[in-house]
Amino acid sequence: MQLPTAMVLIRCEPLADQAPMILQQRLQYLMMPRFKQVLVSTYQQQCVALIPISLVAYNQNQFKLTLQQITKQADCRLIVSQHYVNPEDTFAAYTVCERTAQLKTGRGRVIFCEDQFYNLALARVNHLEILPFFINPALRLLLAYDQQNHTELVPTLDVYLRATCNLTRTAKQLYVHPNTLRNRLHHITTLTGCDLRDAETCFKLAASFKLRQFLTQHQYQYRPDIPIPTQD
Repeated sequence: MQLPTAMVLIRCEPLADQAPMILQQRLQYLMMPRFKQVLVSTYQQQCVALIPISLVAYNQNQFKLTLQQITKQADCRLIVSQHYVNPEDTFAAYTVCERTAQLKTGRGRVIFCEDQFYNLALARVNHLEILPFFINPALRLLLAYDQQNHTELVPTLDVYLRATCNLTRTAKQLYVHPNTLRNRLHHITTLTGCDLRDAETCFKLAASFKLRQFLTQHQYQYRPDIPIPTQD
């Protein structure tokens, strides 16, 4: 077999009572017609698949749809590594898949490790107690403001950031008039001083939303009486 020059490693987890060898055989049968080359094997009682694929094909929605179809037929979950080009990086890809599998934030039958990068980084923090401190104070203020005034500034900001700060797309997803959206964004800027046209500011706010989601999914309840650790 010729070593691939671009590939992904996939950790395959059975959702039903399937032995790794049985899942390996099923995936080999299902993947072979869909990909030019594929290697499905077992390692440490875990089924894994190596699929040579170009970066362009990896980033196409068709690749995700194909994997979704395979998971339904094989009754399994697939955790897909970052795309890489050096075969010697395969063990690193396997390690990332292992750590992604341990996260509580992964949802669905197909999980891409690159989508979990932020959560992977947060999971390596020694003390969860320090994480709420890093939620942007602007988001803290908006959460309190919405609760006190029954407004929807936080959901508006969340959709705006997810829509890559595109006003038309944001207004459409929120089912509001563009002028209504502009008024809300202006209100957010007035309350927080944040320039929502600045890429770095938007990145920091988006990171805070991800951090808040991470804490929620880990059922972390912030208690002000618990001191922040000062050493590991």
